Amino acid sequence: MHAIILGGNSDIGKELAKRLLRDEWQITVTHRDDKPDLGDKVNYVYSDLTIGRFPVKDFDLLICCVGTLEPIGELIRIPPYGPRATMS
Repeated sequence: MHAIILGGNSDIGKELAKRLLRDEWQITVTHRDDKPDLGDKVNYVYSDLTIGRFPVKDFDLLICCVGTLEPIGELIRIPPYGPRATMS
C-alpha cells in the first residue's frame, strides 16, 4: 500500500507517516520548506502545491496536512444576534 502525505513536514504529517511506516506502508511525503527526517524508507518530494503539479500518480491513500502559520485574515463574520424567535 502506498500513502502520499501532503505537508509531510507538519507535526501531524510526520506522526501519520511514522504510524503508517509501522504498518509497512510505502510512504511519499511532500515538503515545501525543510525536508522532514523520517528515515530512509520514506520517499521525499519537494512540492509547492501552488505550482499545480502533483508529484505521484499511483497511490492508495492521500492525506493532506498542508497549512500555514502566517495570518490569513478574518475567517468568518458572525452577525450579532437579533431578537430571539419564540414558539407559541
